[in-house]
Amino acid sequence: MISRIGIIVALTLVTASCRHHNSDFDKYVFTTDHINKYTPIRDQGRKQICWIYAMLATVEGDRMSLGDSICVSPFYPARNYILEQVDKYYNQEGRKPLTFRATALTALRLIGEYGAAPYDAYSHGERVNFTSLAESAGMAAQQAVLKKDGADKCRKNVEDTLDKHLGAPTPHVHLYGAEYTPQEFARSVCPPDEYIGYTSLTHHHFYGTFPLEIPDNFDNSEYYNLPIDELTGMVIKAVQDGRAVCWEGDVSEDGFSFADGVAVYPEKIDAGELQERRQRMFENNETTDDHCMCIVGLAHDQFGERYFIMKNSWGINNRYRGLMYMSLNYFKLKTIAVVMTKAYLQNTNHQHRPDREQYIYLR
Repeated sequence: MISRIGIIVALTLVTASCRHHNSDFDKYVFTTDHINKYTPIRDQGRKQICWIYAMLATVEGDRMSLGDSICVSPFYPARNYILEQVDKYYNQEGRKPLTFRATALTALRLIGEYGAAPYDAYSHGERVNFTSLAESAGMAAQQAVLKKDGADKCRKNVEDTLDKHLGAPTPHVHLYGAEYTPQEFARSVCPPDEYIGYTSLTHHHFYGTFPLEIPDNFDNSEYYNLPIDELTGMVIKAVQDGRAVCWEGDVSEDGFSFADGVAVYPEKIDAGELQERRQRMFENNETTDDHCMCIVGLAHDQFGERYFIMKNSWGINNRYRGLMYMSLNYFKLKTIAVVMTKAYLQNTNHQHRPDREQYIYLR
């Protein structure tokens, strides 16, 4: 018997503290220490694909560091992810609900498997309500299961729905007078195996990889595990070198305010306790994978505290025209993962040394 299935459209929850001004943040005055070039800030609206926006912002920023200027459409991988979910939904006879959440590493996989398109070549999704689109796709899939129409008919129905709202993709895209297939274009802007995911959790060995245990990691993608201070230093070095870094983490803290462009964790935590504290917050679900952004710069405030400059995807209607300042303390405690070029991994200068590894499970 086919179960009654709804669509899990897991919205990135944006609390009032994220969207409204908080006078507590008026005291901060920031000085930029380093800023990399970045492409225009987008507004994802009610689309649950911050993981695509942030990863593409990272790819675009890295291309700009090499002298290229390119904007990549977030709707092309979003379209293919929807179709993947529909195929799985039908093949499993509706037993597993659709979800449109994922991680930045999933965005990279989608680009690698299906290709990419320049923003101008596939941009109709900017005005689309993705919640309604997801519901329409889910209804088409559900009806196909109930009527036993077959997987091909189910996919065709959903493709027609996507074509109506997002536009039909073309077999070739054009950029600067050159013609590419979507796969060729993807390889030109995002070479295979260029990026790797990193995290910092003590219930796995440091200096090795493991599938990160978060709800949105449906691909069971593996992340390289580093001590948080080492990971933070590596991100700082990459940004100083002109590279962009994709950040995934928690935005539910009172110290996170998009309106004010600030993410701070005001409590002072001893450096020796920080790794254990972030582990406890992860295991107690106080740190969750809420949102993704792109790190584009470094700054400090008038008190000498250091910050990452974040490129968000919630539009430009905040104090810093869409940018945010995230304190290193907030980063160290509330980061779930980052995705960046693997070039810096060799600079961690660590071999597999069990005598140095922490292996702590706090539960």
